[in-house]
Order: sequence, then structure tokens, then C-alpha cells
Amino acid sequence: MTRSQLVSGLLFIAVGVLLLAEQAGRADAWAIIIDWWPTLVITAGASQLITRPRNTVGGLLLILLGGALLARTLGAIATIGLVWPVLLIGLGLWLLAGRATTRRDHDGASPIELSAIVNDRRVTLPGGPFEGGSSSTVFGDLRLDLRAVTLDDAGATLQVTTIFGDVRLDVPEGWQVEVSGPELFGDVTLDRVSEPTADSPVLRLRVLTVFGDIAIRSRRGPPSPASARHQIQPSSQAR
Repeated sequence: MTRSQLVSGLLFIAVGVLLLAEQAGRADAWAIIIDWWPTLVITAGASQLITRPRNTVGGLLLILLGGALLARTLGAIATIGLVWPVLLIGLGLWLLAGRATTRRDHDGASPIELSAIVNDRRVTLPGGPFEGGSSSTVFGDLRLDLRAVTLDDAGATLQVTTIFGDVRLDVPEGWQVEVSGPELFGDVTLDRVSEPTADSPVLRLRVLTVFGDIAIRSRRGPPSPASARHQIQPSSQAR
């Protein structure tokens, strides 16, 4: 059973119990739902802290947001107007810190910059050293194939941001993949055919997901010839 199935099942059970209580004249179900729905946001944050320890930032942000919303619906505070600006500032600082880290890791080299804004993109990098970079997906779908590139001993950092979008990242089988960053109502999954060794090259993924999913697939072999027309040079910028 997946985390999403567990949460969905408990949600349906809770709503069903409330509706039964209302039918029995024991409670006003809709009034309870209107007042207490932010507990779902708090539960989602707590679930992320328990099931995905790497997502501490995202879990804490969800708990903070849910707590502020709950205080508003229960009348403890009159407004949550300050929560949204603080949340946006925090996410912006996270993105800027990730960009600075990427630049510093590669000592002034030219990392890739990709975006898929309200469209679908398929990008395959040709052979050569991979220097990291960033990608942004908003209401779109991005597939990035890195199976033909190589990493040096220092590894590389890739910032992946998706907002209401999906990202699929194909990496060589032997790479280690380290994931960090807030996942807000989104999932990051890693599917590999075998475990890498301790001395394998490391790809560091700094992720930000807002109602978006990132799927990482570790696969053998180079990209298929059919994707050649989507190739870009690693040192160029693509928007």
C-alpha cells in the first residue's frame, strides 16, 4: 500500500463517518469539515516527515501552512495574509541557493538551463561531461535523458523545479542519486535496476515540487536513436 492510498483511504473513512453521524443527528458534518479541513494539510506534512525524512523542509512547510489555516478556520487569528508572502520568500531563497550551489560546484562552467512552461519537452544530452544546471516545469511535462553523459569525481548538482507538472529523468545505471528539497503535494521516485557502488559518481538533485511529480529512472545503455533529434549541447541554454 502506498502513502497516497493510505491517506486517501483514511480520508474517505473519516468523511463517511461524519456523514453517518450527521444522518444520525449526532453532528453537523459540513460545519466540521469547513472548520477542520486544514488538518489534512498538517497530516500530509507529518506523513512526509515520517515516510520521507529527506523532505524535512517540505514536511515542516506543510505543517506550518496547515497550522495557520486551521487557526484561521477556528477563529484564533483573523488573517493568514502573512503566511503566503513568507512561504513564497522561503521558496525563492531555496531556488536562489540552489542556483548559487550549482555555479560554485562547477567553478564558473556553463550548466544546462531548461524549461517547459505549459508545454511538453523531450531533451537528450549527447555524450560528454555533465556540469549540472537547472530545469523548471510549470503546467508541462519534461523528459531529460542523461544516459549518454559522464560525471567527474566531484559529481554534479541539478536543480529540478516542477509546479503542476511532471518530470522524468533518465540516468545511467551506475550513478548515485542524492535528493534533497521540499516536496509540497508531490512525489519524487527513484526506479533502478541495481544498486550503485560506494565509489560511483554522484548526481545531487535539489528538488522543489508543488503539485508535481519527479520520476528518476536508472537504466542501462545509451538513449535510443529515435531521440537524437531532441539533442542539445550540454553547455548551451535551452528555454
